Amino acid sequence: MNSYSFLITLFIHLEHPGNLSTTPTIRLKSVKHPNGRHPAMLVCSAYNFYPKQIQLTWLRNDQDVTEGVSYTDVIPDGKLYYRFHSYLEYTPTSGDKISCMVKHFTLFEPRVIVWNDSFTEEEKNEIVVGLCALMLGLVILTSGFIYYKKKSALYNSICQGRAVIPVDVIPEF
Repeated sequence: MNSYSFLITLFIHLEHPGNLSTTPTIRLKSVKHPNGRHPAMLVCSAYNFYPKQIQLTWLRNDQDVTEGVSYTDVIPDGKLYYRFHSYLEYTPTSGDKISCMVKHFTLFEPRVIVWNDSFTEEEKNEIVVGLCALMLGLVILTSGFIYYKKKSALYNSICQGRAVIPVDVIPEF
């Protein structure tokens, strides 16, 4: 975006500030804790939102969680929008329902994202494609090895017990 179009866009947004408010994109994922002292750490991230005011709350079995929670500052992303991250350090137990609740001016009601530690469809597809490629590679490798062994066995059976005579020694008739 050149500076002229940026100024036009900025002017339009300043003239009509309602156009600038944007609903946050929300992601919930698991990350490894840098010092490894907690078995699990979740990150709830909100991206590309405006205005700046936002609230992220962690829930365990629909109850507010305050222990093991940390937040970053609301960070401008350089495009008039903001991003915000919240971390939850926890010890998983069977049957726990962990979720992140986001409240923002652009949302009519709080958005709740539930943590699901199973694979998404996209991740499952990536695993299937990877396994298929691995299997195809193994088939090609095995076929090549069998072909090499058969060729070398044929060569050995033809040349076994016979002397190889150089071409210049063969008499002419």
